[in-house]
Amino acid sequence: MNHQTEKSGMEVENPLELQMLFGEKIFLDDRDNLITQQPVESAQTSESMPPQSHSFPILFFLHLDSTPIERLGDIKTLLGKMLLVTQLDGSVPTMDLAEVSDLKGFSEEQFSAKVQACRKAIVFSDQWPFQQNVVSKMQVFLLGEKRVFHAPSVSSIMADIELKRAFATALKNYFLEA
Repeated sequence: MNHQTEKSGMEVENPLELQMLFGEKIFLDDRDNLITQQPVESAQTSESMPPQSHSFPILFFLHLDSTPIERLGDIKTLLGKMLLVTQLDGSVPTMDLAEVSDLKGFSEEQFSAKVQACRKAIVFSDQWPFQQNVVSKMQVFLLGEKRVFHAPSVSSIMADIELKRAFATALKNYFLEA
C-alpha cells in the first residue's frame, strides 16, 4: 500500500514513518496534511504581545487584519507549507524557526531593527507599507545589511496558480542566497 501524497512532497510506505523520522514535531491530521507542533510561546502573534528582544531566524510580516484567515485556514500551517520548498542550513525549516508578525504593529524603525536581527525576512503585502521605494512585488532588496523578500499578499498568492508557482520559485531562490 502506498500512502504518498502530492501535497506533502514526502514519500513513505507508512505515514507513521513521518512521526518516527521527525519525532513529535510533525503529525498527520485527519485530512493527511502535515501539521508542525508549535511551542506555546511562539503560537502567539505580535498583536497579542510586544516585539521581543530574542529573534527567530525567519520572520514573516503580513497584514493580519486584511488576511482572510477563515478562507486560508490556519496562517501558520499555510506558511509552514510554503517553507517546504526552501532549505536553511541544509534542511527544510519549520515554523519552529519562524515568527509571524503583523505589519501594522511596527514603525519603520522597529521593522528595520527586527529585520536586522533575523536571517530571512519575508513581507507579504500588495503595497509596501514603509517609505522605501520598493518597485514591485516578488523582489529581494537590501534593507541595511539584510536582504528582504517582498511578496504579494498571501490571499493574492493563494488565488492565482501562476503567481503561486512564481512565488515558490522566488522564495526557494531567496533561501538559497547566502
